[in-house]
Amino acid sequence: MNALARLGREFKVAKVQTRLISMEMERCSLEDSYGMDRRQQEDLFVGIVGKYLNLSEERVRKFL
Repeated sequence: MNALARLGREFKVAKVQTRLISMEMERCSLEDSYGMDRRQQEDLFVGIVGKYLNLSEERVRKFL
């Protein structure tokens, strides 16, 4: 969630977009630190954020 907050400060991200991203992360159990390794979590985060914010993978990974 910290990476999402930093993205919101850097780019114009609406509260609705932030909420949609956080809801999808919850659905995917991204908050469960033991369910996936770090790489899987990062890949999932990049995919979700890219879907809602239309940002390139490199731009999103810069905030991780």
